[in-house]
Amino acid sequence: MITFSTDSGDSQDHAVKIWGARNEGEGTAAEYWFLSQKFGVRGKDWNFAIQSLLEDRDSGRVFDMMELELPDKTSKTLYFDITQFYGKL
Repeated sequence: MITFSTDSGDSQDHAVKIWGARNEGEGTAAEYWFLSQKFGVRGKDWNFAIQSLLEDRDSGRVFDMMELELPDKTSKTLYFDITQFYGKL
C-alpha cells in the first residue's frame, strides 16, 4: 500500500515522502495521483512546466521537483522525496 507524508512539499526540507512504492513506475504513478488529488485533472487544471530530478549528496536523498502551471498562469512548485523507490525497476 502506498502512503504519503503530510509534509507541505514546498521545499526539499518539507518534501512529500512516498512510502510503499515497489519501483519507479509505482512511485511515479503515486506522484501523479497525489497531484490529481491536490490540483485536479492534468491538462485541464494544471500542466507540467518543469520536472527535475535533484540529488542531495550530503544526505543521500533524491527528490522530484515539479513545477506546475495553473489555469491562471501562476506556478506552483512541489517536491517529492523519492529516495525509497528511486532506481528500483
